[in-house]
Amino acid sequence: MTASYSIRTAGVAPPRESGLFGAALAAADATPTGVDFPLLDLEGEGRFVGLFAELGSVGTLARTYLEGDERVFLDDSRHPQIYGTGVEDLFGGGFSFDGGPFGLALHGSPYHLLRGGSDLTAAYRLMLTDAVPFARRIRAGLEGGRVGEVAMRARTVAYYYLRRGAGLVKRDVFDVSLAGSREDHCYGCDGALTVKPLTSAFEGEPPSPMAGAALHRPPGAAGFVLFGAVGPRIRIRRRFDAGQAWQRADVYVNGRFAGAFPPSEANPFRRWRETDLDLVTDEGDLAVQVVALPDPASGAGFSEAVYELWSSPGAARASPGVAGCVATE
Repeated sequence: MTASYSIRTAGVAPPRESGLFGAALAAADATPTGVDFPLLDLEGEGRFVGLFAELGSVGTLARTYLEGDERVFLDDSRHPQIYGTGVEDLFGGGFSFDGGPFGLALHGSPYHLLRGGSDLTAAYRLMLTDAVPFARRIRAGLEGGRVGEVAMRARTVAYYYLRRGAGLVKRDVFDVSLAGSREDHCYGCDGALTVKPLTSAFEGEPPSPMAGAALHRPPGAAGFVLFGAVGPRIRIRRRFDAGQAWQRADVYVNGRFAGAFPPSEANPFRRWRETDLDLVTDEGDLAVQVVALPDPASGAGFSEAVYELWSSPGAARASPGVAGCVATE
């Protein structure tokens, strides 16, 4: 194929927050089972903006390779923030593209072929209005089959913008299961609390088991302080026990409503989970209040294992501490 192109310049420098455009090719004649096929793995700050994939069966005409889920891990999280429901859903189709090939401006499936005893499907998606942002790292992969049991032929190109250097750095870690860490971070809770050991895994493949503990408490408010924030971008990451459903909570930072930890579905098999809350502030140490709302079905409460504070790069302010933990009362 012969291709031609031209380059024009605007005569002005790009904005400071711009990233360089890139395209990452990945290919395998037969992907290994039990692990996700790697679509994209980058360090730095940027946006994941599109994907082309040609996927196929290996030695069969079965289309079970379309049953795999995409899983996207962001900024060193051990739980995928994006967990798909199948290849055809990722590319805006359904039911193994039963309507046949189609092409739209931002997504489509241009061809379906039977070749050499194998089944091939091509699909594309441009995420121009729903790009996936990452501040430190992105690791995106695709499962082969329903539970990773299918070897598939894969040719993918992932499109992205990238700036070198992290947009967020970890400032503080508060292990809620440890009495000393609760004291250091001025933890106070409305009701009785119970610390329970937990050995389980995070969602995603391959499983990443971990031994630890989580604090369980009834619905209501708990307060604590996270130290060393540097604005304006702030992230609070919560690790918790997902063996219990719901676990919704409103979050207040320095006395103002900042957002919410959304309800979560229960997973009794892989109980560790992480979720992020991003906000903007130019203040220093953060007095955080987490108000857990009761499960409307059971009235059950909330679990907390670890809170992490991430913020924009720069010299961290000296933390004077909070005398008497007044800010969390």
